[in-house]
Amino acid sequence: MLDKTEVSEVRVWDKDFNGRFNDKYAIAEQFADREFVMSQVFDISVSGNIETGGARGLGVSAPKGALISDVEFDIMTALTSSGNSATLDVQFASADVVEASGVIVNDYAEASLVAGAKRPTLIPKKLSAASELQLQAGTEKFTAGKLRVFVKYYMARD
Repeated sequence: MLDKTEVSEVRVWDKDFNGRFNDKYAIAEQFADREFVMSQVFDISVSGNIETGGARGLGVSAPKGALISDVEFDIMTALTSSGNSATLDVQFASADVVEASGVIVNDYAEASLVAGAKRPTLIPKKLSAASELQLQAGTEKFTAGKLRVFVKYYMARD
């Protein structure tokens, strides 16, 4: 049995040309922790407002045990609200995280949700169950805009 310190490089192929899993794949499965990035576009003109008091699911989920490590926004069209003072939360369902709250980005100001890539401050979470990525507005609803949310997470190979 190899020790982790003996593995200097691991390249992963799903299958060799005969459809069999090869040895390097088995080594990678045994030793490598994995980093994943999920992303989803939310277009208010297509999907409707981001409301206060009710989270909007984005249709992508992270699995049980995921350790959420990073969030980035690609603001395609600035997010706006009627009063220009809305805030955005990015979250998972509270029941699906180890901590008491599922919020991973809290009260990100509307003034920051303008065109271009943004990296808000993240509140790291570990998921206790598979959970869908969600958006929710604070203070007032968002009525226009389009953004892509990227969430990076790690899965340990135990």
